[in-house]
Parts: sequence; structure tokens; C-alpha cells
Amino acid sequence: MSNSDEHLIRMANDIAANLSPGKSEQKAVEAIAGHIKKFWAPPMRKNIITLMQQKKTSLSDNAQRAIVLLSL
Repeated sequence: MSNSDEHLIRMANDIAANLSPGKSEQKAVEAIAGHIKKFWAPPMRKNIITLMQQKKTSLSDNAQRAIVLLSL
């Protein structure tokens, strides 16, 4: 896995850690997905989706659910 892949995973996990507290799981996942969709460039989103589909990530549960939501 490249450094850029690791950086994307770390960013997604950080976003999840910051947006999850105090929210239901569904609201947290929607907030994480919304943030990534709004602020990440399309190639970044495509890369994190591909990494997750290949099971090459250590994404937190909520980050992973958000990426699944983005991939639909």
C-alpha cells in the first residue's frame, strides 16, 4: 500500500472520529459520507472506494460504512 493510500485511510478515520460522537450511527455515517463527497476530489473518493473493495484498509466501522454509502 502506498503512502497516499495510507494517508487517505488515516484521513477517513480522522473524519469519522470527529463526526461520529453524539450522533446515531446512521447520522454519523451520513455526515462522514457527506464530508468526503464535499471536500475530497473525485480521484481520492474513487481510490478509497477501490481500497475498501479490495479489503486493503484499516477503516473504522463508521468510515467503512460511509465509503459503502459513497459507492452506491
